[in-house]
Amino acid sequence: KKERIWDLICQINADFRRIRVLKLSSGIRVGEVVEQHRRIAGIIFDRDPGRVEAILDEHLPQHDPDFERLREEYPEYFRQRG
Repeated sequence: KKERIWDLICQINADFRRIRVLKLSSGIRVGEVVEQHRRIAGIIFDRDPGRVEAILDEHLPQHDPDFERLREEYPEYFRQRG
C-alpha cells in the first residue's frame, strides 16, 4: 500500500516538474515567477513567518491557470483524458 502511495506522489511530482519546464521554455509568466521567488527569499531572509502562507498560496495555486494552455500546446507530454 505504501508503494502505491509513493508511486502516486512521484507521478504528481513528475506532472508538476513537467509543467514547470514547459512554462519556463514557453516564457509563460516567467517574470512573475521570478518576482515571486524574490519575495519568498525576502520573507525567508526577514524571518517573517506571518507572510509565508499568503505568498505560497499565490505562488502555488490549487489550479494553475496555464495548465490547459500547456496541455493544448504540448499534448504529447500529457495523458489524454477519458
